[in-house]
Amino acid sequence: MSLSTDVMPPNLPPILKQSELVGRRILERSTAKDLGYVQEIWIDPRYHHAVAFTCRSGLMGFQGRLFTWSQVDSIGDEAVVVSLLESVETQKPEGAERGLGCEVWTDAGNRVGKVLDYRFQAETGDIVAYLFSADSWGGLAQGIYALLPSAVVSMNGKRLIAEEAELAAATLVTGNVSQQTKAFLQDDLARTKQDLSSVMQGAQAIANQVRGKTQSLSQESKKHLAGSTEKLQDAQAEWAEKTHTALSQAAETLQDTQQHLKVGFSEVAGQLQDKTAQLKKQAQGSVADALETVQELRQIRTGAEDGSPISSERTDSPVPQSDKPPGDEATPPNS
Repeated sequence: MSLSTDVMPPNLPPILKQSELVGRRILERSTAKDLGYVQEIWIDPRYHHAVAFTCRSGLMGFQGRLFTWSQVDSIGDEAVVVSLLESVETQKPEGAERGLGCEVWTDAGNRVGKVLDYRFQAETGDIVAYLFSADSWGGLAQGIYALLPSAVVSMNGKRLIAEEAELAAATLVTGNVSQQTKAFLQDDLARTKQDLSSVMQGAQAIANQVRGKTQSLSQESKKHLAGSTEKLQDAQAEWAEKTHTALSQAAETLQDTQQHLKVGFSEVAGQLQDKTAQLKKQAQGSVADALETVQELRQIRTGAEDGSPISSERTDSPVPQSDKPPGDEATPPNS
């Protein structure tokens, strides 16, 4: 939303103070609906123009809404009558500031006081004077003074700089700051009490709604709990029956398995005994043959050492004989 200057209907008071408008009830023209209370007013610090105001509504005052100056139909002593638009703004206008609490400085760098309030034309929203407190600066005594917007050099959300000569010539509005502050605090206290009363009423309504809802939920919970308990018991009985059946089947299967294992073990044990006996018999025969062979080898060795003829009982082929006659052996030559 951008800042704009809107033309107002004629049935508005000519001059208003910001503090007079804040806290007033807001009514919708076409439905007479109570929309809440004016919370704060937003101004354009460049053109010194009131552009919109926000309100709070709802049981706890948490719902926010923004109204532009063109939506204001009339302003009475106790309420502001507005016309709603199809599109509802919830954010403050771009570049807008509250304008209150700004430090007032001279263009020569001297701090003067703070902006406490301002007056504006209800028809156009144009600010006609800023009301600021003077902390005994220069020739100004303590009090509240009015400063024309034309004397303002620059302004933002934190401070306002004005021409020193214009500040020195500012018009005194009230010379007793304490009385003004007291009146302001009294108004603020009254609005705070009103807001607290609304909050308490809303809290009581919420408490009653919560109590009724809790009782309803308690009864429903009891019904659901009874049904859930019955379902749980049925499920437990079904589960116990299925578990018993499964355990019985598992026991039978285990017995059959054990029986098969016993039979198989007996067969394997018999086969193992037969095989062991066979291997034992073969081993005994092999050991006997080996011992006999070792004995023969010992005899051969003994005969070779003594020069005795070697028995050829286990020789499979005869020893070859010479084909020459006994007298034909070769005679060694004479040396």
